[in-house]
Amino acid sequence: MRSFCPRFFLIVIALLWGMTVLAGCSKAREEAKARQLMESFSQHFESEFTCTLDGLELEGRISRPDPGSGLVEITAPQSLAGLTYRVDADHVEISYSGLNFALDKAAGGFAELSPFPRALGALSTLLTYRPEELPVRERDFWRIDATVDGKKCSLLVAQDTGLPVKLLLEGGDLELLLKNFTFLG
Repeated sequence: MRSFCPRFFLIVIALLWGMTVLAGCSKAREEAKARQLMESFSQHFESEFTCTLDGLELEGRISRPDPGSGLVEITAPQSLAGLTYRVDADHVEISYSGLNFALDKAAGGFAELSPFPRALGALSTLLTYRPEELPVRERDFWRIDATVDGKKCSLLVAQDTGLPVKLLLEGGDLELLLKNFTFLG
């Protein structure tokens, strides 16, 4: 009986130590996968999207082909098809049915017109590798969080493909479902 107790405790301690080591290895593997995912991203991308804005179902394309510039184009419904937001470092140009106007970013207020230019900036920020802020696994997705222009945003990336599938802007301002996401270069 006496020899059984020390052996039992040694076995329990060995099992606990082994589970601790395995848990640590699992966490290190998760961090390595998250780091690898972020390093594979590019700030240059294009994607189709769907969303609901003020009760209206919208479809469109969002892209950032060059640093500091981007484009959001609404393709549906037909009544808004062709509405385009061109974003660069200094201004946002909005065009629709032959009418064009530009808003200076320094003057402020353009963000209240539409959440789409902010969505473009949020995607660029979220796709930037920041070693101190790695994505967190949530079920079948990686979740990346950031603050852009004082507002929180999140990007869900499919675990199986490594491609973004949903962008969420703070307060439900906008939720873009991303389709056919492609990194450019």
